Amino acid sequence: KVYYCESENPSEIRMPDLIGMTKDEAILTLLKTGFAYDNIVFSERYDEEKAPRTVIGTEPGLGQSVNADSRIEVIINSFKGTDPIE
Repeated sequence: KVYYCESENPSEIRMPDLIGMTKDEAILTLLKTGFAYDNIVFSERYDEEKAPRTVIGTEPGLGQSVNADSRIEVIINSFKGTDPIE
């Protein structure tokens, strides 16, 4: 989903919904929306109720209006591995 918002400040963009996307899908969506690649950062958290290696959150959040040159944090669900085989 891509959100478009007319704004008094044309450099402001609304954050798209990235939840459930893969990292690559999230990057493409953010680039198409108008954010710069160099301003996209990734972090990991674990949520057992969500699919591994998918987006579980962003900062700023969905629908917030931000400058096109803002830092965007994309939170990826980390993979919780099993105990190593001995």
